[in-house]
Amino acid sequence: MLRWSKVMPRLQVECKRSPSDEFKDVKLRTGPEMINSPVTKQNVVRPKNPEKEERNARIRERYANGETQKAIGKDYDLSKGRISLICKGVVRKVKPTRAKNPEKEERNARIRERYANDEPANKIAEDEVLSIASVYHICKGVERKVNPPRKIELEKRNARIRERFANGETQEAIGNDFDLTRQAVSLICKGVERKAGRKARLRLEPGEKEKRNARIRERISNGETLAEIGKDYGLTPPTVCIICKGVERKVNPPRKIELEKRNARIRERFANGETQEAIGKDYDLHRNSINRICKGVERKAKPPRKPRARNPEIKERNAKIRERFANDEPANKIAEDEVLSIASVYHICKGVERKVDPRKIEREERNSRIRERYANGETQKAIGKDYDLSKGRISLICKGVVRKVKPTRAKNPEKEERNARIRERYANGEIAKEIAKKERLSREHVYHICKGVERKVKPKEERNAMIRKRYANGEVIKKIANDEGLSVSLVYCVCKGVERKVKPIRTRNPTIEKRNARIRERFANGEIAKKIAKDEGLLVYSVYHICKGVERKVKPPRKPRVKNPAIEKRNARIRGRFANGEPVKEIAKDEVLSICRVYQICKGVRRRKGLPKRAGRKKNTKFSGPGRMDSARPTEKPL
Repeated sequence: MLRWSKVMPRLQVECKRSPSDEFKDVKLRTGPEMINSPVTKQNVVRPKNPEKEERNARIRERYANGETQKAIGKDYDLSKGRISLICKGVVRKVKPTRAKNPEKEERNARIRERYANDEPANKIAEDEVLSIASVYHICKGVERKVNPPRKIELEKRNARIRERFANGETQEAIGNDFDLTRQAVSLICKGVERKAGRKARLRLEPGEKEKRNARIRERISNGETLAEIGKDYGLTPPTVCIICKGVERKVNPPRKIELEKRNARIRERFANGETQEAIGKDYDLHRNSINRICKGVERKAKPPRKPRARNPEIKERNAKIRERFANDEPANKIAEDEVLSIASVYHICKGVERKVDPRKIEREERNSRIRERYANGETQKAIGKDYDLSKGRISLICKGVVRKVKPTRAKNPEKEERNARIRERYANGEIAKEIAKKERLSREHVYHICKGVERKVKPKEERNAMIRKRYANGEVIKKIANDEGLSVSLVYCVCKGVERKVKPIRTRNPTIEKRNARIRERFANGEIAKKIAKDEGLLVYSVYHICKGVERKVKPPRKPRVKNPAIEKRNARIRGRFANGEPVKEIAKDEVLSICRVYQICKGVRRRKGLPKRAGRKKNTKFSGPGRMDSARPTEKPL
């Protein structure tokens, strides 16, 4: 056998390059063992480019002199990674160029000529049967990325996965072999293709943008719709509308500049040795946010939301209403048929927008002030404190998200009086639980009334009839419960006709009420809870419960114990002997009991069960015998 060291000196490579293929003709002259060897990337030698070699030498010199890779990359228009490879002396692998198709080249030249003559891209795309994006790519000379080998490999892999699944293997086992999740294997077996992410928009040069915008304005003046023009140019109708009006997008550089200054100050303080938590407290930021700023990591911005599409059903309804009104039909009849108010019918027919509530105008002014403060660099938390709003609400206002407002119901005068009474009592410091008991309401309902939150209420009989009807039609209980704002168990009881058990309200003891009022007064005057507890014969915890208005849970009464006749006789005998003057020690020995137990029986004290064991012994104690513990005297030092 010949060694590689003997064959290598005889290897000569001749490369003939053509404009189409860089490595098309390769001739190998080797020994007899290398005649049938395939041509690979390793045994192809590229001739070096002298200009690139000089440039790389200059780059290495500058890097050796202490310049940063970023600064060198800016001068030579190269990335930081590319400069790093040049400094390390790593050679990049160059892929061979594909052979060009003469027909495509002619077509591309024709497209570029037509585009230079100011023909619209959508017309060229229609004639050449291409997409508008492809036309723009051809005009700019951008090559499309094609990756057929990976697609073929994926198809082969998916075919193998389907075969194994058909043979009875589990999805988890297949996923472990191919390094995929079970859900991905399931999608492959079902033949479901995964959705690709949003494609990047085409960026036009300033001159091309102006030409495109001029063509769009011409088409608008000719009477074409925004949607048609948007489809042709790959734009949304609002963007087309902005182009026609000549409105430029709002840019907010001042906020960015302020944030950069703030971040620079944060980095200085961190470099001087301050902790991230201390810096975060000063700037009202989380420790993780300070960490990101110090590392120079930028937060990912969320993509903008799509504009909301109008409801086609409402459009059709409004058109129908206008037709009927034009045919001299009365407005009240149209309102009855379409289930609308007469005012709404008149608004639709005249094209009048609804009157704006003055509170809405105030809200809009407040929201604009909030957005200005947020744009000036203030945090959402600080703004929320000033306006008494949550951080989430401030976030929605800054994003311009509108909250859904529910329609108001007709008010009941009796309920209004009751609610006013409840609010007065709550403002005077009464507890919600006490108010709820007196007014026969739940505590949550009292809180709703005090906060001004309206509850969804329907007449019980109508609601229950509707629930039973929906359940008979085959609807799920959970869905009915969500729609009606009830619990699943209550809907189930309504459907089955089962009545819920209601606990009776306990009657109050007037003497206990007076005592509790007295305790609250004393506590409000500054007396200590311990002293009050001693005077009233209560625990300190009970005093705190009374002052806070917390009710104690009352345990049900215990069942009377069945007495053991033998133990009762023994206890009577012990009491008789103790009454006759016998010592406790002798009684305890005879009855095989402890002295403490004998004293308990004689005094009639019940024995407590289930008490926890003592955690430790007292200091200065010693055991003087089995079952006894006496206090140990301190040992005297010998003289």
